[in-house]
Amino acid sequence: MIPGSAPAQRAPSWPRRRRSSFIPRRRIPSGIIGFRDEYAYAIEGDPRAEATIDEVLQLNQRQPLLERRREHLAIMRAMQVIAGQPDIDPAERARARAWLDRSVADDAEYAAMSRSALRAPSPRGDASRLAR
Repeated sequence: MIPGSAPAQRAPSWPRRRRSSFIPRRRIPSGIIGFRDEYAYAIEGDPRAEATIDEVLQLNQRQPLLERRREHLAIMRAMQVIAGQPDIDPAERARARAWLDRSVADDAEYAAMSRSALRAPSPRGDASRLAR
């Protein structure tokens, strides 16, 4: 279609798609999708989050994705333990903290899941999470 061309010369208009319930082309707000371990869930049963999780992205149906998230969480838990152990070499603790910081950056893979994991109780069962 050429701008300004006569209507008869324009391409036919396509039917408009029905507006979907999932959140298109923007980041999904952390306020509606949460994680329990490697599984995504809709916070407060939000229907947009449920549609995004179950129908659009199929976050809990794809086994290879679940396995990669499980592996990421295992590494994250190990890094939390290292970062919180005062008897470990300070340089190792600093590297573990840096890895954890990178894992929650907006552009990090599994960032939302990582943030949820860091808000969960410590794997050591105490308040030493990411002690500096």
